[in-house]
Amino acid sequence: LHLLSRRQRQMCIRDRLYTVSNPNTRRNNVCAVYHDRRPLPGTQYAGADRYSRFGHGRITPGGRSGGRHMENFSLYINDVLRTVCVPPQWTLLRVLRETLGLTGAKNGCSSGDCGACRVILDGTAVNACKVPIKDAAGHRVETIEGLSRNGQLHPIQQAFIDCGAVQCGFCTPGMVMSAKALLDKTLHPSDEEIREALAPNLCRCTGYYKIEEAVREAARRLEAQDR
Repeated sequence: LHLLSRRQRQMCIRDRLYTVSNPNTRRNNVCAVYHDRRPLPGTQYAGADRYSRFGHGRITPGGRSGGRHMENFSLYINDVLRTVCVPPQWTLLRVLRETLGLTGAKNGCSSGDCGACRVILDGTAVNACKVPIKDAAGHRVETIEGLSRNGQLHPIQQAFIDCGAVQCGFCTPGMVMSAKALLDKTLHPSDEEIREALAPNLCRCTGYYKIEEAVREAARRLEAQDR
């Protein structure tokens, strides 16, 4: 049992941990945080499966927790059907990172300006921070975690490494997903098509020459695989 100060309780609420009043103390500003070790099978819950052991604090499908309405949403993530129980106002990015543990998509701006959260939704590259989870339900989502197979990097990922297109790496997953969405449509993209595909992605480390070259190299390798 962890007793928290008022400030710590506010931080917990801010960080979306689920808390309940401690029944064993008279101090109104103290609360207890519980971590259930046995999440319900078949459903993944908001806050990385963290919820109270007490009935009024527990997250239940279609119920309420901490005054927030929870709903079930099913969607295909990297060809695997996943069901999550989260507030309907959550974004796809938040579900990927906080509920499913897929942290490859980064939260860089929360406004759709940087492209660090880029994923592929039904074949189109989108900013996951701008897609409500209710709009993604029933659709297919590809993330950077789904590209490698049997421990082998995808040709696009390997091309980024070989061409020196990776520096700090924060923007790289989004860049790779934008490149994949383009190369899924054509293996002979023009320079203008490559720049247009990468336009939503920002890189603060360097220019884009090596990134564009990595996309061209990935196209050559994918074409060679198809022969």
